[in-house]
Amino acid sequence: PACQTANPENTAALCSDIDEDRETATLCRYHLAQALSAEGYYQAALTEYDGFERTAAAVWNAPARLELAALLRSTQGKAGEDRSKVLENLGRSGEAADALAPVVAAEPTNVERGKRYARLLSLAGRFDEALIAARQVPAEDADFVEFLFDLHKRAGHPERIIDDLRVR
Repeated sequence: PACQTANPENTAALCSDIDEDRETATLCRYHLAQALSAEGYYQAALTEYDGFERTAAAVWNAPARLELAALLRSTQGKAGEDRSKVLENLGRSGEAADALAPVVAAEPTNVERGKRYARLLSLAGRFDEALIAARQVPAEDADFVEFLFDLHKRAGHPERIIDDLRVR
């Protein structure tokens, strides 16, 4: 998760005021979405992530609570990576990739996130996009060649990995 509260019970206790305080609503919706996702209630989690993003936009400029400020800083008020994981669990790979795209663009040097993005595109049958995304991933880990080969294989042209490796 992008941000975890040091004491989720404190946040849960605040949630009784969810309709009265936008900051509380923002925290509660984010943590509720995470809890729903962890329990397998993926559609409900997506709804709460939507609510988090709406309320985060409303309190973005001046959060009074330290926990909310940390959450907004770490997520930029967006639930893209969390939403992507939920959509992937629902088998909606293309939507999961689309949700992850801005997160990858914001931090292009994150190898695991970049590989996950390319893999999701591949699972969605968007092979050309997957290969473009894979080429953007820094080849820092030992499994990268195998990863790239797998993408080419899924795309139906494993022999093209040679061209990709030559330009790296």
